Amino acid sequence: MANAAEAAAFFATFPRELQALRAQVSNTNGGRSDDAVAALTDARHKLQAAAPRLPAHDLQTYEHELQSIHRQLASQGQQARKKFQFRRTARAETAAPAAPTPAPRADEPPATTERLLTARDWSDTPGVLTHLDTCFVDLRGTSVPTLHIHRVRNSIVLLGEVHGSVFLEHCSHCVISGTMGQFRAIDVHSTAVLANTSTALTLEACSQIQVGGALAEPGAVPPVQDFQDATAWRHCVAVLRP
Repeated sequence: MANAAEAAAFFATFPRELQALRAQVSNTNGGRSDDAVAALTDARHKLQAAAPRLPAHDLQTYEHELQSIHRQLASQGQQARKKFQFRRTARAETAAPAAPTPAPRADEPPATTERLLTARDWSDTPGVLTHLDTCFVDLRGTSVPTLHIHRVRNSIVLLGEVHGSVFLEHCSHCVISGTMGQFRAIDVHSTAVLANTSTALTLEACSQIQVGGALAEPGAVPPVQDFQDATAWRHCVAVLRP
């Protein structure tokens, strides 16, 4: 009965909190986003605390809504401060032309490419890595409650300390390594997840995922569960062992 009452109280308040959070993010207008980041982190913590009492469909719906708000916040930060944007030296006229890359969607910022990124480059929206291609990201020494990795390709990400969840979304051909409380991937392909975590890695719409212990502190291979089919994960997951 206590769980039912707690779930009912959550359903009565959390949707309104999400609506207020989206309005808060919209009202930042590209300015400082510290308060919005803190509010988003708080909402994630509330959802994680309530997760054991929520139906899977409702949990997925709220996670997708938080991810949408997270992307909106990250996009506004990029537009305002050009996060992870650096000047590039012009190519010599004799250099061979670069291979063409697909044009980004009109509603998305261009990807940052071919960069070594560290915690010093991560001050605008801590907890968010988005729109990277062929980058090496070294976040060791940082500590964040949660981390959202969105639209990252052909990159290596070394995590700091993530106390809560790592959400990996729309990524491919990456290596993600570190210690985290939880891990969930949605639409991720051809990626190695080297994680030290006490909970199962949760996958949804993923393929060719390799799992193993983290590079810095290799431990036991974490268990895996497929969000759509509990028996299907072995068809898309390979286990990496030392």
